[in-house]
Amino acid sequence: MLLLTETLLRTSERTRRKYATHWRHIACDEFQDTNSVQYQLLALLGRDHQNIFVVGDADQGIYGWRGAQVGNILAFNQD
Repeated sequence: MLLLTETLLRTSERTRRKYATHWRHIACDEFQDTNSVQYQLLALLGRDHQNIFVVGDADQGIYGWRGAQVGNILAFNQD
């Protein structure tokens, strides 16, 4: 489901804008446990407004076994 959603938002600008304007502010808790697809979803939805608030602690990442990438938290400010 996540992969299809990310593909849709990445390939259909009309659909991405529809949902990006629906949510002008995005909050993501436990950000250290996001995987690359979840990170891309946040980036696609937050691209226009750049109002994304994340909470996480790189020392508490526990879901590496299911694809979570603690590096997402380190790259957030740059992106």
